[in-house]
Amino acid sequence: MDLPTPPTLVTIDKISPSFYNAGLICKAKAAWQKFGARQSVPASTGSILGSCLHAVMERSNRGGISLGREGVEQAKTVFDEEARRRFAKAHPLIQAKFVSPEKMPFYFQRRARAAALAIQTSAEGVPRTPTPPQGVAAPRTIGGKPSRLIEQSLSSRNGVITGRIDLLDSLAGKVTDYKSGQAPRNLQTGLAENEIRQLCLYVHLALENGHNVTRAAITREDGSEYEIQISAAQATTEAEAAKVLMEEFNELVAGGCSFSSLANPSAKHCAGCPCIPFCEPFWKSAQPDWEELCGANIEGDISETRDATVAGATLKTLILNCRQGSTIRGQLVVEQIPLQWLSLGSRVPVVGDSVRVVLAARSTRDPLTRVLQVDRIKSTTIWNLSSASAQQ
Repeated sequence: MDLPTPPTLVTIDKISPSFYNAGLICKAKAAWQKFGARQSVPASTGSILGSCLHAVMERSNRGGISLGREGVEQAKTVFDEEARRRFAKAHPLIQAKFVSPEKMPFYFQRRARAAALAIQTSAEGVPRTPTPPQGVAAPRTIGGKPSRLIEQSLSSRNGVITGRIDLLDSLAGKVTDYKSGQAPRNLQTGLAENEIRQLCLYVHLALENGHNVTRAAITREDGSEYEIQISAAQATTEAEAAKVLMEEFNELVAGGCSFSSLANPSAKHCAGCPCIPFCEPFWKSAQPDWEELCGANIEGDISETRDATVAGATLKTLILNCRQGSTIRGQLVVEQIPLQWLSLGSRVPVVGDSVRVVLAARSTRDPLTRVLQVDRIKSTTIWNLSSASAQQ
């Protein structure tokens, strides 16, 4: 595939919880989330299925999921429809790897969990209607305002803080955010620091819009919920910190900083970052001992290629001279790459080309092994630096 282009930076006049959390770690990552051509980098299948969970919970909170077996089937239908919609818009590599959304890892497990959580929510007394109108909150009010806001975008009174809250229940004095995946381990509250910051900003937005909220919770797809109390003072303090970060970002951008100059690479900061393929500071800084957190990421020149055919599919093996990345240097072999994956860019990599292999999988647990493979679940990608240079 051809290497994505880093985004052009401009100043911002509002900040979201996601930009804030990303910016505390790496302002370049925050800039990519805000301004980058995100469709040029394959999303993880986990994020796609996470969006399906949110679609199911939105329908449930609007009263559109019945109890019992009927509700389970309704939830599965919502999940399937959202999965098909997301898959149709997904990066071509995702479509090449999985053919259909049902082929994505853990699809049916994730769907079953979403359905179970939706039924749990319905059983807790959410008003149910056969076909709830889109965009209409449940018919309860406090002082003329809807008491339940679902997937609602809110702004602070000064317009600086913005966010989209999954569920705001004024009667319960509570905001809830739904998360896919497992809870972070070894945390007393069951919440990561970035999740607490997000909840603080949601409470701030609720208070700024006249909703008396002091409780905030993360509900995970396995049905577990982690709730904390957040005071108005805590919420305001977090909002002020987010405003400061926005001002710092704007000052840097106004001063002419580029995407690369905003990067803050480290093994911890770069773990799971979508910017790795095109983030030059990552490649200049990464060391072999980063592999434990960041995975095996290789930049090198192709010295040899080998072809094989398995079950009618052409597979390529690349022999690389690794010069930098989060793995050992020297000659490495990346084997069993489907030709279809390599054909998605402007041209298939050949001997002499420079490539980046992101999130390769080791054929053994030995970190010194020089044979690696591609992995559908790890979302391995191969980027042709030579084709990018040829286009410049």
